[in-house]
Amino acid sequence: MTFLKAYSGNVVPRDQLHLEDGATIAVSPTGDGILRYNDTTKTFQVSIDGAPYVDIGGGGGGGVGMGGVFANANSAVFSGQQDYLIGGSKATTEGEGRAPVPAAGNFSKLYVLPDSVNTLDGDTIVTVRVNGAPTALTATVPALSSAQVSDLVNVAAVAAGDNFSIEVDTLASTVGSMRSIAVGFQYSV
Repeated sequence: MTFLKAYSGNVVPRDQLHLEDGATIAVSPTGDGILRYNDTTKTFQVSIDGAPYVDIGGGGGGGVGMGGVFANANSAVFSGQQDYLIGGSKATTEGEGRAPVPAAGNFSKLYVLPDSVNTLDGDTIVTVRVNGAPTALTATVPALSSAQVSDLVNVAAVAAGDNFSIEVDTLASTVGSMRSIAVGFQYSV
């Protein structure tokens, strides 16, 4: 069974990755984070540790000019500090955890799914940052919670060439840890 097809050259422009409807990608080394595309609803969906799939952004109009940004740090300990997510890793500085924006647009619809075993005694604040400054796009995971949280109200405008990062702030915690967190938000051009 083919779960993933990768095309390059002149088949799909710009060496894009192509997922067939219902195909999945394991987004963690242990396979407990799964990303899939739903062609019917034109959305990406994520499942962590076997939880039900949750929409984390996407299409509406066939996906042209719209997409999602996804980051997942698995087996990375978050505890009492500020960290930044990039791809599937955790960075300890914003300089290591930032990425450029290819075209002007908006970030919106932030979803955060914490580890199923969150023992942090303080809130975890996840913020999308642009050019080193926080945006209004933020979500707070309550202490000891493993429930998904979101910000479906705020929008952050970005320009081509801006740098963005995803900050995971656990400074409010004095004890405990969270070993993984998944973050997704919509990017529309």
